[in-house]
Amino acid sequence: MVALQVFTLFGLLPALALGAFEGRHVQPHVAAVRRSRVQPRSPAGVVPVPARRAAGAGKRGGAGSCRVRPTPAHNEADAASTVVAAADDENAEAPVEQPIEQPTEQPAEQPTEQPAEPTPQPEQPAASPSQEPQPSPTPEAPPAEEKIDPAFTTTMLAHSNNGLLKIDGTCGPCPSTPNEPNGAQWWLDCGLDDGGWAPPHITLDQVVYTDLTGEGIFAPCTQFFDQFYRYGGEFGIPPIMLAAIALQESTCRPWLVGGIGEQGLMQLLGVNCDGAPGGNCQDVDFNIRRGAEYLRGRIDAHGGSLLAGLGAYNGWRVGITAGEVYQMKNDGRCWAQPNLDYMHQMLNGWLQGKAGYELGKWFNRNDC
Repeated sequence: MVALQVFTLFGLLPALALGAFEGRHVQPHVAAVRRSRVQPRSPAGVVPVPARRAAGAGKRGGAGSCRVRPTPAHNEADAASTVVAAADDENAEAPVEQPIEQPTEQPAEQPTEQPAEPTPQPEQPAASPSQEPQPSPTPEAPPAEEKIDPAFTTTMLAHSNNGLLKIDGTCGPCPSTPNEPNGAQWWLDCGLDDGGWAPPHITLDQVVYTDLTGEGIFAPCTQFFDQFYRYGGEFGIPPIMLAAIALQESTCRPWLVGGIGEQGLMQLLGVNCDGAPGGNCQDVDFNIRRGAEYLRGRIDAHGGSLLAGLGAYNGWRVGITAGEVYQMKNDGRCWAQPNLDYMHQMLNGWLQGKAGYELGKWFNRNDC
């Protein structure tokens, strides 16, 4: 029994010696681990992990842990003590992780607002050589004033007594009325149906007439007013008288050709068409101007007598009789006969702004 106890004691001696050895070496290791926790911190306040591991490795000779050399276990108690010692060793060498302090987040800098860039304007296309800037039109000079013969003025031509013609004629004093301001037809036709026509001497400054307007009967002639004023002023004839002739002769139709070849607005015939531009006697400017010139020439040729001049324009002559005129009709020359109502229609019709065709007593051309 004593021998058995001695044997057992000897069997435990190695284990006790090993425990003492471990007691001397394990405790410094644990102290080293604890000292490793108080390492100098980096400027950011965090212990570098590689330095911490290096410190532990240096203490353990680079092995990283202290382990018990395995010995054969003699019994279950030795094995148990061995396992417990190993477990204590493993628990002792496990380092405690320290929380890593995170750096304090700095507030993100707000970007400075940049001033908005101006929106680029589209480039204007360069002018092509074919699109050169056009010069500003030169303002037109005002038309020159029409020169009117000093002997012809509206005041002179508007001679009247309360709007009625008051002169003595071949057949007596002028029997003018509001409806016939230039005298009755029989007075104007004095001698036409008995002994020959003897017209009363009426001048341009005595005849009664109204203003020329584009309203009423002269509406078809408005496009020719400029010519009536221009050539009326040139030859000392009231513009309304030229318009009245155009309305009486052609109803202001510039293309009209009469029964015996009369041409245009003023119904010119024969030598009166000489000199027309391109031989065109219907040319408006030429036709109106030549008509005014011819009328003025006929008036002057009869000593200033308006009626004698108008009669000559229409195919009358001083001393003509109604019988002669009707004879033309009987001879088959109906369109060659002059209008026997012409004087009354002109002076008491058109010159007063009234339709002359409705006036008269002869109407000798109605059957032509």
